[in-house]
Amino acid sequence: MTKLILRYFIDVYIFHNQGHAMKKFTILLMFFLPACAQMPTQQEINLADYGEYPSNSTEIVKTFYSKSLKDPDSAVYKYISPPIKTVLGDRFQGVKYGYLVCATVNAKNSYGGYVGYHTDGFFIQNNIILNHLENGVWWGKNMC
Repeated sequence: MTKLILRYFIDVYIFHNQGHAMKKFTILLMFFLPACAQMPTQQEINLADYGEYPSNSTEIVKTFYSKSLKDPDSAVYKYISPPIKTVLGDRFQGVKYGYLVCATVNAKNSYGGYVGYHTDGFFIQNNIILNHLENGVWWGKNMC
């Protein structure tokens, strides 16, 4: 259905603008739309490989912050959640399976003042952070 609607708008654009470049774009688009990744079924989610459980997730998160904060020694951790099996993805990049850890931290900025607590998400697979979800958000969805 989405393909048909998109095709209609492109055809209308071509008709009104008579653009040869747009016609080529339409042909390319028709080839790439079917290649978009499909979201997994519940059975695929249940059988997926999420990687090794990150039993050292607190260390992984603290190591990340020690390398990314302006003043890592000033970090005050309010809460670091236990890892939760999570599926992240979208229709363009595909799906990834792993564990989500949420961390609430406060630290000093370059002026020496604390910036206030904020919560970030970390998508971990096999003890490696694959995605840092700034403010715990993934494509507009609050994950933490």
